[in-house]
Amino acid sequence: MRCRLGAWTRWHDRRPDVAALGAKVKVGARRSEHLARITEMGLVPFHLNDLEKEVRDIDVCINTVPHLIVTASVIAKMPPHTLIIDLASKPGGTDFRYAEKRGVKAILAPGLPGIVAPKTAGQIIANVLAQLLYADLQKREENHA
Repeated sequence: MRCRLGAWTRWHDRRPDVAALGAKVKVGARRSEHLARITEMGLVPFHLNDLEKEVRDIDVCINTVPHLIVTASVIAKMPPHTLIIDLASKPGGTDFRYAEKRGVKAILAPGLPGIVAPKTAGQIIANVLAQLLYADLQKREENHA
């Protein structure tokens, strides 16, 4: 089973590929449209408010949220064999001290996409910025209409 947390992505996403290999992929989100998109992708969505319940039987937890979300209380509910990979910007979103204390392997790998595939990561950032600017422009136009 896999658990992925974090920012919603609109570019090429490996989660469906992992699911196609037989993994049960659960994806946490807060916004209803993101939860709907996760379902549309054939993955299992959950609201991040339910994170403690959802981690009870996971093998791998991948976090991209750049603030503390994988807390001591969340880690306490994980099986001891769980691997946490935190891709969020420093300092990450995982309580690494508690993970170490509990014997749960937790790796902080901020910027890994940029290290592994810098050109693709740059294109992704450019696309996201363009989407954010366009969304902001639309909101401004709606407010002035």
